[in-house]
Amino acid sequence: MDQANYLQERSLGTLCFLWEKRRIPIVMVGIKTLFENFYQSKLTEDVRGQLTSRIALRYLLPKLTKVETEAILRHALGEEVTNEMVEQIHQVTGGNFRSVDMIIPRILEIERRNRQKFADGAVKMNEVIKVAAAHLMI
Repeated sequence: MDQANYLQERSLGTLCFLWEKRRIPIVMVGIKTLFENFYQSKLTEDVRGQLTSRIALRYLLPKLTKVETEAILRHALGEEVTNEMVEQIHQVTGGNFRSVDMIIPRILEIERRNRQKFADGAVKMNEVIKVAAAHLMI
């Protein structure tokens, strides 16, 4: 279940109930607040204890390294990706995977809309990245 960090105490309790009754494995994915909901939240001690006792594994994903960002960009944008592009994109996204993933289609769209300006040299890739990054919710 994606965006599990939005679940309220009752919803989390329902998941506990399902697990208790049927032993249905549940995978929850969310942002850091999901972790906080389980370990540092304002849930009652009883509810927090019930939730944490059912967690078999938790894994906090680190930020992307520049090498990982470069691999994603090369896969999506091809071999024309430059070190400067990687550096700029990694910096504006803060190594956040979702932001890197979201900036790629924006770059491609802006590039497509300005194909002639690229050919003429009137538009540079660093400008495209700035515009694409400005629309990210970081």
